[in-house]
Amino acid sequence: MNAPENKDTEFLIGHEAAERALASQFKDGKMPHAILLSGPKGIGKATLGWRIARYVFSQGETGGLLQALPQFEIEGYESSSQSADNDSPLQISKASSIFSRLSSGGVQDFKLVEREWADEAKSRRKTEITVEQIRGLKRFFETTSSEEGWRVALIDSADEMNKNAANALLKILEEPPEKSLLILVSHNPDSLLPTIRSRCRSVRLNRLGRPQMDKLLATYLPNADEMQRKRLAELANGSIGSAISLWMGDALPMEERFREAVNGRESIGSVANLAAANFGAFKVIAMRHVEDKIRADKTGGDKLFELRGWLMEQLANVPELNLDPALAAFAIMERIRKC
Repeated sequence: MNAPENKDTEFLIGHEAAERALASQFKDGKMPHAILLSGPKGIGKATLGWRIARYVFSQGETGGLLQALPQFEIEGYESSSQSADNDSPLQISKASSIFSRLSSGGVQDFKLVEREWADEAKSRRKTEITVEQIRGLKRFFETTSSEEGWRVALIDSADEMNKNAANALLKILEEPPEKSLLILVSHNPDSLLPTIRSRCRSVRLNRLGRPQMDKLLATYLPNADEMQRKRLAELANGSIGSAISLWMGDALPMEERFREAVNGRESIGSVANLAAANFGAFKVIAMRHVEDKIRADKTGGDKLFELRGWLMEQLANVPELNLDPALAAFAIMERIRKC
């Protein structure tokens, strides 16, 4: 079973405190014109963005807009601060009309901005969000709401805007229309223009705790046994999206062969060829292996820390320098074996 798309996900686990804070601000007439949802990939930021949009449209005229941003942030919340019953005021039933209308694209006052298709048949998107898309977003906010209510846009993700698009977005943020809400999803907010960040209410979300991961993995991966889900949770480090991707990419069998290779019981070359087909999973496996070695090391030496630094550099160089992933994986496993 695959996880549903963000727009079709009814429940969100792990970020209830942030949801309560946002709902309270809306009801008090203090909803900002722009919200920046940041944190690691796969923890529910885009899902939260859709939930905010559904909530806003479901409230009609009851909420207010605060144009001048107060100087505080909604910080990330630890699992211990979240309610045990996952109570959230942003919860909108999947049976409601606003849920189905928003999911199907039937709400004219909502706009989703994401990378456009380069080849939809091959599920391949363009590499960036363009300035033309952000100019279209500006025109969207300049039009009158079809129902004299809110206009809401979701950018998923803001990290993918090119330079011209980012500058065009800044102009929107500088003069936001009334009853407009712009939601930005960012996996790396430091990559955004400081002027964009300063004009958004920051909502930083933490990685999911182990209880949340266990519950989600049991729901989305019922065919995985308990030990497999345990290892996926460890590899994914609090990201349910990453855990599902690792499972779909057969990362667990790859990890087993990886360990055999670095321990000298299997050919490094055969595993390198396997890694080339899913280098994203290989990156996670290699980093986790080295992190485990550091935690288990009792000597306190610098050798393993030097290995980690070298590994991070090598993994980053593959996409940046367009290196052969099989050759990179071979060199990485050979270095780990010798360490």
